[in-house]
Amino acid sequence: EAGGSQPLLPPKWSELSTMTISYGHGLAISPLHLAAAYATVVNGGRRVTPTLLRDP
Repeated sequence: EAGGSQPLLPPKWSELSTMTISYGHGLAISPLHLAAAYATVVNGGRRVTPTLLRDP
């Protein structure tokens, strides 16, 4: 994951964009961004910034 990277979102959502985005078409996100989004939902809305740790 590149530091500071952002998901690609449409600049302005139309009604059609809302319908197609609901099943994943039209968005470009990394697996880490997706996992963080799901974790936020599961944690009751509490967002935790994902970190990668290396054993010493």
